Formats: sequence, C-alpha cells, structure tokens
Amino acid sequence: RTTIVDFTVTLSSLQSQCMHTVMRHERPDIDEKRSDLMKLQGEFRLKLRMLEKQLLTAISDSEGNILENDTLIKTLETLKSESTEIEKKMGQSELAYQEIVDVENKYSPMAAAASKLYFSLGSLEELNSIYRFSLRFFFDIVNASFATELDSMDTDARIPVIVRNIFTITHSRVTRSLFQADHAAFELRLAQIRCTIPDAVGRQIHSIDWDVLLNTTATNASKDSIDSIPAVVPRTLPQTSLSQLVTLLSNSSFIALKQSMAKKSNEGSWKAFFEANNPLDAIPDDAFDDSITRARRAYLIVLLCKVTRRDAFSSATEAFLRTFFDTDHTGQQVVDKYKQKNFFATQAGYSVEETLDELGPNIPL
Repeated sequence: RTTIVDFTVTLSSLQSQCMHTVMRHERPDIDEKRSDLMKLQGEFRLKLRMLEKQLLTAISDSEGNILENDTLIKTLETLKSESTEIEKKMGQSELAYQEIVDVENKYSPMAAAASKLYFSLGSLEELNSIYRFSLRFFFDIVNASFATELDSMDTDARIPVIVRNIFTITHSRVTRSLFQADHAAFELRLAQIRCTIPDAVGRQIHSIDWDVLLNTTATNASKDSIDSIPAVVPRTLPQTSLSQLVTLLSNSSFIALKQSMAKKSNEGSWKAFFEANNPLDAIPDDAFDDSITRARRAYLIVLLCKVTRRDAFSSATEAFLRTFFDTDHTGQQVVDKYKQKNFFATQAGYSVEETLDELGPNIPL
C-alpha cells in the first residue's frame, strides 16, 4: 500500500493557514474554542461510528428470531439512546461553532487577500526568473503585520490597521528585490488585491473596472459609433484606440467625461490633453462626477490614458497608486517610494540618472 502526501500549496489551504495565523494572534480565545470544538466533534463522529459497528456486530452475532431476542433488543435500545444523545450534543456544538464562524467572517476577506498576495509573489517569476519568494518569507510578512502598538486598540479597529500593515510590509520588502521597471506592475497588482476587501478603500474600484484595464482584446467599432465620439477627439488616433474609446464612453462611469468633451468651454483643455506633453494637467475638473473619490477619479484617468494617450499611461498609473494607497483607513501611505531611503543597484549599460531626476534632488540616499 502507498500513501501519497501532497504538499502543494493551494489558494484555499493557504487561506485557512492565514486565517489560523490571524485568529491565533487576534482572538486566541476563539481559536482555542474552535480547536476544542473541532476535537469534540471528531470524538462524537468516532463514537457514532463505533456505535454503528456495535449495532452491526450485535445483529450478525444474534441467533434465531431477532424479534424474540430480548438481549439484542435491549442492546439496540441502548445504542439508539446513546446515538440520540451524541447527535444532540453534536447539534449543540454546531450552534456554538456558529459564534466562531461569525468572528472568522470579520477576518475572512483579509485572509483571502493575504493568500492572493502569496500567489502574486509566485507569478512575479513570469516577469523575471530571479524573482523567487518562499512561503516562509510570506508568513514572515503576515506575522510582522501584527504590530505591538495594536494591543491597546479595539478588536474591530485593529482589522484595517493590520490590512494596511500587510500591504505596506509586502510592498516594502518585495520591491527591494524588483527592478524599477517592474514596480508599477507589482503595485497595480497590490491595488487590485486590496480592492477584493469589501471596505471603504476596496469598494472604490470594482472587479469590472479592473477587467477594463486588463482587457487586451482588440475591438472594431462601426463608423457610426466612431462618429458619435465628441469632435474634440482627434480622428488621427489609431482605429483601435477610437474603437476602445467608443467602448469606454459607453461605460456608465464615463458619462460625465463624454459630456465634458462635448462642451465648447472645454475644447481648449481637451485639445491640450491630446496634444500637450503633460496631458494629466489639462483634464478639466468636470471630466468626472464630483461624487467619486480621488482614487477612483485617478483610476478612470488611467483607463482614459490607456486608450488615448499611451505615452502618459505610466504617469497616470503612478498618480493613481499614490492616491489609492494614500486613502487607506489611517490616512498613512502604503506605497510611497519617495519618502523611504533607497539603494540603487545598477548593471553595465544602464544608468539610474533618469530615476534620480524623477525622484528629485532631496531624496535621502
């Protein structure tokens, strides 16, 4: 006989490990109660199986007419009584377990996001084969997220701070190992995972919005659809860009943008957007609904630049990342490479002068 032990890390198994780690740090009382209940339920199931086995053994060992076997009938009544009592206790334990589930549901989105972070670290190898991060490295990040200064805070108030810590530490430790060109891609993935947590920060950008950014399928809009685009949009843009713009403007999030482009008073601003070297500074204030957050506005600008100004896409992405992570619950910045000390490692034929110029003369080196 051969027993196969699979040590493969899956998303669900890692989420369970993350949940156990979080509960052990944050709610050790609930974690202990959960372990005891699971052990108790296991014992109950074992007793039921033993009773079933005893029942089958009693029936198989009986001789003559079963209905006339008083010893067997008494044994069956005893087994039935014991099994009923065990099932009753199991029902009571399941009710107690519901309390544990209610507490775990508060931490479940955080555990799910943390497990996605690990698999995102694994996918970085697709950008460069030298990017390798172990499971131990990941759990060091998770454990480091439970800062000692949280001890005096209310339990519910600790959750957003822990979430911020997880993303802060992940960004800080991982970007040290990445080439500068790969930072934006990794940070965008961090933002995407952050949006899977259904809180005030995560609800700013929905999964369908991320699909728009990541969609690379070429579209071919009809001539009539392209003609419906506001006249301020230059028809010299590639046909693919015009088709994508048609799709973008049909999105409910871009109703205000389409109206802004159609206004005579904004004609100069939009011409500057399509022609200037710094298009982000030319976008009119009424291009997006006033009710949306600054981070969502910055993200919609990223989508707009992806379609119409690919040369400004990187700048728009950087602006979005700054704004998005700056609006975390505590108001503290998660991604801010401009306030941390930097060490530059370069290779032959590559200069860091452009990066230094971008970061500014006052950056601490």
